[in-house]
Amino acid sequence: NWLFKHWESGHIVPGYYRVVNHGYGSILQECDEALKTADEKQAQFIRAMRIVCQASIDYIHRYEELARQRATETENPQWKKNMERIAAACAQIAEGPATNFFEAVQLTWFAHELVLAENVPASESPGRLDQYLNPYYEKDKKAGTMTYEEASDLIDALWIKFSANLHAYQNVTLGGVDINGVYQENDLTFICLQATRRLRYDQPLISLRYHKS
Repeated sequence: NWLFKHWESGHIVPGYYRVVNHGYGSILQECDEALKTADEKQAQFIRAMRIVCQASIDYIHRYEELARQRATETENPQWKKNMERIAAACAQIAEGPATNFFEAVQLTWFAHELVLAENVPASESPGRLDQYLNPYYEKDKKAGTMTYEEASDLIDALWIKFSANLHAYQNVTLGGVDINGVYQENDLTFICLQATRRLRYDQPLISLRYHKS
């Protein structure tokens, strides 16, 4: 019936960094403020956005509940610890911003998954992943709560999630410069490259921006 056509969706780089830095709850608040002065046409769009944000919050809370349930059911102490970590992360990022690297990676994936829920997988791309996740990595590394190897494990896990969408043209852009033209290579640039080399999946695709420096 041509209800879905390959080229009528996708080819976008959603602002995942905004969700990671501010959270779905912040966007809900923006919607409520905007509704106070919106005309009816604007209000229709804002109310639709509000429904989607609330659905996203509810969706993440469902993962929180499931992780807590799994934590009580297992006798494996490491599995229990993992489930409790996931549950705690979901409790924070369902409405709030990420506060550490683990939460930032998790919220990036949730945001991506929710975009895929309403689109044929056709080039919905995470964009400059090493740039918007790096502040969380650097903060945790400085605090002694995250190592290069642990961050590599999390990015490998994220790459495995991306790999489920075969031939989806999910592009990750690495490197490049900032607004002042200063090259922005960091540990995550190399961690992402290593994940691609090590796992050898079809997805995500990599674009590497280099600089003469």
